[in-house]
Amino acid sequence: MRWSEAGCLSRIVLAHASRQAPVSLILDVRQKQSMKPQYAAAYVDDLFARRDLAGIETLITIRMRSRPISDEGPLFRYTRGWVGAAYNGIWQYYENIRDHEADEIGRLFARFHLPIVKTKFDEGLRLRPRIQDDTSVYRDLDKWIVENENAIEAAAYDAVVKIQDELKQNDN
Repeated sequence: MRWSEAGCLSRIVLAHASRQAPVSLILDVRQKQSMKPQYAAAYVDDLFARRDLAGIETLITIRMRSRPISDEGPLFRYTRGWVGAAYNGIWQYYENIRDHEADEIGRLFARFHLPIVKTKFDEGLRLRPRIQDDTSVYRDLDKWIVENENAIEAAAYDAVVKIQDELKQNDN
């Protein structure tokens, strides 16, 4: 971290991995909120070239906090969260998901023509009332998600790669 001569600005350089271009986040400590993050186009390209799903998800999450992005971004982010939850018991995901988020995820699965994924997602929603009694009702869904993880994430990746250029755009 380096301080400016005025003592008010700080520049933090974040590196996701040693071979990646750094990300700069400049904070004005006089203000209560940080400035919007800026990403080098090379950094975004590198995430996609290496198919760094976790890095792309993080980038999308940060972008979504500062501005709306195309539906491909939330689709990718929500899909990764849903698939990843299967490894700890998908019932926990459904126990904590808010109704408006569930509606949005279902809409995205339908919009991007993922009918089998949407059917399985909706199946988990229908089981929600039974969570308190028996979480084992989710075992088949856990198993299905894990068995189909690569295909599900590939479909989400195929969608998000279409907005790669949008993800490079920095807010001023």
